[in-house]
Amino acid sequence: MPSHLAHWQALAVSDPDRLIAALSSDDLPTWELSFAAEVAGCLPTARAALLALLDHASPTVREGAIYGLSKQIDADPAIRTRLTTIAAADRSGAVREAAREALE
Repeated sequence: MPSHLAHWQALAVSDPDRLIAALSSDDLPTWELSFAAEVAGCLPTARAALLALLDHASPTVREGAIYGLSKQIDADPAIRTRLTTIAAADRSGAVREAAREALE
């Protein structure tokens, strides 16, 4: 497993609040924020931060947020609604595809 992914997974267990705070930090490069978002999906308390990342300028970050939210899709109907909209209208083909896959 890549060390950066392992870092976020360890943080999800040891300090979930710090992981959630990182999602709204401007300090991370987009690729790192994407990994953090994907891992944060295991934390129900990260839902609002992940939903906010669906509007991020970077398609890489939006895709990571989708992967994270896919773990919570059955817990909140608003997630399914947002992903349905993204699957139909996001400007990035990769993001649209990730949303379609999450909805399956």
